[in-house]
Amino acid sequence: MASLQRGSVKADNSCLFTALARLCENIVSEPQLKVAARKLRATCAAAVLADPDPATKAILLGHDSVEAYGQWITDDHHWGGEPEIVMLSAHYGVEIVVVSCEALNFLRYADGAPETRVYLLYTGQHYDPLLGEDGALRFMTADPSEVIEAREGSALVLARTHNREAAERALEKRVNKLKCCGCGMILDDAAAFQEHCGSVEHDDDFSYDCEQVDIVLRAMSATDCSCDCHCDCH
Repeated sequence: MASLQRGSVKADNSCLFTALARLCENIVSEPQLKVAARKLRATCAAAVLADPDPATKAILLGHDSVEAYGQWITDDHHWGGEPEIVMLSAHYGVEIVVVSCEALNFLRYADGAPETRVYLLYTGQHYDPLLGEDGALRFMTADPSEVIEAREGSALVLARTHNREAAERALEKRVNKLKCCGCGMILDDAAAFQEHCGSVEHDDDFSYDCEQVDIVLRAMSATDCSCDCHCDCH
């Protein structure tokens, strides 16, 4: 299939590793993905420790030594990034294509000329795997150009969709309210509920109960304002 769909992995600082384990090893269960992520961290540490020029490698990675990097990357609290993508591309023998939501472009990583590629969506804070509509995990690098263009066009649609939804969430504010169990009216606080009970007629079986609910309030954006007064209503 030419189109991609967004998969998901847990946002737990190991998303790069779990997303690649999902795509390259077809691991689905969360416990197994967690184990795979630790193995991939160890793989990166071993690759750096085996570098023939450890001093230069450590400088490139921003660490005092390759041993320090090994300790850093095997800590579950640290994120993986471009250096780890390069190493894991070589480890799996695949081209890794990162779809950037921020730049709306593609970053391609490959060791040599691999026959297959996988796609990751990067939001700026999180990696998710991209799969084919038929569940495909890997794709042939030798696919026809029109197929690749369609596939990667769909990936950019996913990136733009993420950006739009993130912008909408940024305008949302969650507030606690009270919901009358008798009529469903939403009220600001206990005092408002008490006044409501005294002024609104309910069924005979109404027990003066309410429940706390979260209400999402959406602030008005500049594009939402339809007036022509150039006001600051947004």
